[in-house]
Amino acid sequence: MKARITRWLTPPIFFGDEAKTRRAILLNMIINGIIIYLLLLAVSNVLGRKTPSSVILVDILAIFTALLSRYWLQRGNLRRVEVVLSILGFFWITLASATLGTIRTPTTSLYLFMVILFGLLFEIRGILISTIAGSLSVLGLILAENAGLLPPPDYTVTLTQWLTYTGMFGITGSLVLFTLQTTRKALERAEKEIEERMRVERALKNSQVRLLALMESTQQSFVLMDTAANILSFNRVAAQNARAVFDREMHEGDSMLTFVLDRDIAQFNDDFNRSLQGEIITVEKSFVLAVGIEHWFSFIYSPAHTENGNILGVCFNTIDVTENKQAEQALRKLSRAVEQSPSSIVITDLDGIIEYVNPRFTQVTGYSFQESVGQNPRILKTDRTPLGTHRQLWDTITAGKEWHGEFVNRRKDGSYYYEAATISPIIDPKGVTTHYLAVKEDITERKHVEEALKTVNEQLTLRVMEVEKLQADLRKQALHDPLTGLYNRRYLNETLIREIARSERENHHVSLIISDIDHFKKINDTYGHHAGDKFLVEIAQLMRRCARESDFTCRYGGEEFLLVLPGITAAAAERRAEEIRQECAQICVHYEGRDIRATMSFGVATYPIHGREAEEIIMKADKALYTSKSTGRNRVTTWSE
Repeated sequence: MKARITRWLTPPIFFGDEAKTRRAILLNMIINGIIIYLLLLAVSNVLGRKTPSSVILVDILAIFTALLSRYWLQRGNLRRVEVVLSILGFFWITLASATLGTIRTPTTSLYLFMVILFGLLFEIRGILISTIAGSLSVLGLILAENAGLLPPPDYTVTLTQWLTYTGMFGITGSLVLFTLQTTRKALERAEKEIEERMRVERALKNSQVRLLALMESTQQSFVLMDTAANILSFNRVAAQNARAVFDREMHEGDSMLTFVLDRDIAQFNDDFNRSLQGEIITVEKSFVLAVGIEHWFSFIYSPAHTENGNILGVCFNTIDVTENKQAEQALRKLSRAVEQSPSSIVITDLDGIIEYVNPRFTQVTGYSFQESVGQNPRILKTDRTPLGTHRQLWDTITAGKEWHGEFVNRRKDGSYYYEAATISPIIDPKGVTTHYLAVKEDITERKHVEEALKTVNEQLTLRVMEVEKLQADLRKQALHDPLTGLYNRRYLNETLIREIARSERENHHVSLIISDIDHFKKINDTYGHHAGDKFLVEIAQLMRRCARESDFTCRYGGEEFLLVLPGITAAAAERRAEEIRQECAQICVHYEGRDIRATMSFGVATYPIHGREAEEIIMKADKALYTSKSTGRNRVTTWSE
């Protein structure tokens, strides 16, 4: 009987889910309390004899709901129990209060809740205190109501009800305590049972787990065969290799010969039998996998023994050594490249002590491999290398950077040679510098060629400068009159066309003044050409003085001069010509004790008033000059039709 009560009061236990177990315990206590409370309330209502039958019916329905929730709880339906208790609990309390016409019953339920809460928090002490406090509170309410201190209820409250409530408090608290203790013991027993079962399982699987873990954790293929070469056990890597090489699955009981190529069966049988005799055999072979990639494997045959020392079979390990093979091949290629490199290669330790030099280094320096190893590269050092080069080198490579530069070194025979070097730190996988690598090239011939080219370039530079000066002189001679230094007619022809085109774009005038020295032939005939040349130089200087910076003056003919005036109108050009004419009349050239004087005649024409083309403007200015000369000379004439 006690066992049935215990099972009934004990909540379900969810192994591995502590949260669900705690919820089940709480719901179990709440349901047990509700059932006891409702039973006592129903008895109290019957003893009171004044409780409406509808209230009793509500109590019976509430008891049925609580029992149904208890049934669901035993089957682990926690969510359904929580929903039903939450919804129907409020429903039944509200319905009972409405039927009674009083809120005393809900108030008493709160006292019952306090008893349960105190019992959970403080166990026996909490139950005693809360029961006494609840009983006294209810007694005080009843006495107050009988004394008329409270509003009159719908029916008489009797002493029987007070006694019922008091007993209900005590019984409920006791049941809560009993339920709590029973639940705790059940959980302790369950935990002990689970721990014992897990301990037994661990003990049973311990050896197998260690073996499987060892086999599966390794990256090696592991196959255990009996004495007939049948597979007893294998790991994941072995199965993967079987699929990769033979495109088939491996199973326990298969003959290992099904995973051996026909060409290798004889070798396999020999190695297998030797291993059964106690030998450990290692063989390397290459295979082309199903995906068409060649892989290298190392096969190890070793005898497997039982605990009593008998031969169980052969342990067959396979290691994929493809990466090692590839690394070896790459290392051989690198070694050949270093040995055959046309550059000198030197490897030193962190103190600069040479550990390796290639054949090219010995050819360039004259030091053999044995003479070089253990030495410092300073055996090649000379004072011809610029100061600070070696310090800069060490500062760079000790900072983990690559250095580029040049040295002037000395060979073993004492001869000098130039060397371009790249020196960099060698860093291991952990990021630590372990050595320094120097790749050097003999650039002696290149340096000699560069020096020769430098000399040739300097000579060529001088020649180019001379040619440029000569060209400048020739251009000056081509564009200037050698006697007066003024521009000549060739320059005029090139420049006047541009000035007219610019004036057309900018919409301004360009005026031309053509002048001629009156009776210049008489000066040459009377005083000689040297005197005439001197007079021409004086006139040229006069024309320069009277020209603006934007104007340009040309010696147009023997004694003719032409002044181009951009942006000057015909009237302004005429005034300028008049000024020049007057200043010319004041010129006196002293030659061999005699004074030489002369006057000038001028002709003026302006673009675009007198023409649209350069030749037309020059022609009309010349005609205006002819008019000045034919009308008495020493005057200025502006072109007019």
